[in-house]
Amino acid sequence: AVGLTVPASHGVIDGKSFYAQLTGQPSKPRDWIFCDFNAHNGSNSKLTRWVQDTTYKLYDVSEKFYNIVLDPEEKNPIHPASITPEEEKIKKHLQHTMNKLHN
Repeated sequence: AVGLTVPASHGVIDGKSFYAQLTGQPSKPRDWIFCDFNAHNGSNSKLTRWVQDTTYKLYDVSEKFYNIVLDPEEKNPIHPASITPEEEKIKKHLQHTMNKLHN
């Protein structure tokens, strides 16, 4: 919207404009979000990353996978032995997204 050019040396640019949505124009929003959180509390700084859609959430380091609709407080990650084929497909999609955004 502002017409700026991003230098090639900047690295991976994963942003997707939502300007069309703000102005009421047709658009195709992403089906996922990537979050990067760092609680800066001195030397105990801990980086947490995850990718989620409207139903599932996958954490980076722990690889915990949650159904955030059925478990909004994230108390019970989906156990690998009980994951459904559809959930496995979604988990792989979220993992692929995570892998391409940071390595």
